Parts: sequence; structure tokens; C-alpha cells
Amino acid sequence: MLDSWAAPTATSMSFHHSQSESTRQAAVRLNRRMSDRFGCDKLVSTTDITERQTSARKPMTTAIQKAEPISTLPDMPIEPSWIKGGNPVARGMIATQSGDKRVSSGMWSCEPGTFEWTFAWDEFVHVLEGEVDIVEDGTESVLTLRAGDLAHFPLGMKTHWHVKQPVRKFFVIRTPEPLEL
Repeated sequence: MLDSWAAPTATSMSFHHSQSESTRQAAVRLNRRMSDRFGCDKLVSTTDITERQTSARKPMTTAIQKAEPISTLPDMPIEPSWIKGGNPVARGMIATQSGDKRVSSGMWSCEPGTFEWTFAWDEFVHVLEGEVDIVEDGTESVLTLRAGDLAHFPLGMKTHWHVKQPVRKFFVIRTPEPLEL
């Protein structure tokens, strides 16, 4: 879990009052996924809608951010019910984040195994090492990613991963609402 390096605190990501009920339900699903992934009690709040309406959006940071190198990534476990075979131990960290907290980047690694993954955000990846076969749910087309490959996984995409060789990737995620760490 991330709390082994810097515990994320409960955040208050609220939604505009005019957004639909389906958007609020998506926020609940995002909350569950993010809570499981980052070990937080609460990441998305839909209870304080009026506060979001009155607060101004924070501008993007103008400062250059540099992440400190890390030799061992902290645990970032895969939801146990998503694991289908092997022992895909996952580790990762968010290293940098935009001023509006909707774009984050970091590192992720995973040991061999198979699992499902539904993306609760847009994710762009650059595979640094290893090999993984990925199948989009409902298709039979296999996408193999190896060191040097780049890919994009859109928000909501459900995938099936078969990590053949330990994989390490750099990622950039774009969340629907600010991601407080």
C-alpha cells in the first residue's frame, strides 16, 4: 500500500451540482477503485457539491517538479478479486502531479500473473522493461507490450492482463476529478 511511503489522506473531490446521477455513481465506483488501489478511506466525496461550485479552479503549477529517485517501489496491490492466476505482486507510486491534481505521473511494476483491470482514469504508459499481453474485454485481439512500447488506455476500459515477464512502466493518468494524495 502507498501508506508505506506517504499515506494519502482523505480528500474532498466534489462534483458540480448540475452533473448527472450516473456521474455521481461513477464517482462512487472511482472511489472504490482508488480506495482499494491507494489504501485510503475516502478519495471521492459527493456530499459537498456546493463547496465545489463556489471554489475557483486552481491554476496549473508553473514550477518544475522533480521526483526523487526510488530504488524499491512501495506495494500497490491489485484488487484480490481481479487476480485470475499466478502471483502478480504490484508496486508503484505517484511521483508528480499537476496543480489542478487531475494529471499525475509515476512508476508501476508487476510480477508475472494474470488479472483483470478496469481503468478508473485515462492512462498513458511507457513500458520500461518486461512483457505483458493485454486483451480488451469483449475482444480476442491481444496487444503485447514490451520495453519501449507506448500505449493509451481510456477511462472505463476493462482489460485482461497476462504479465509474462516482470514489467515496469512509467505512467501518466488523467482523472475525471482532482486526485488528492
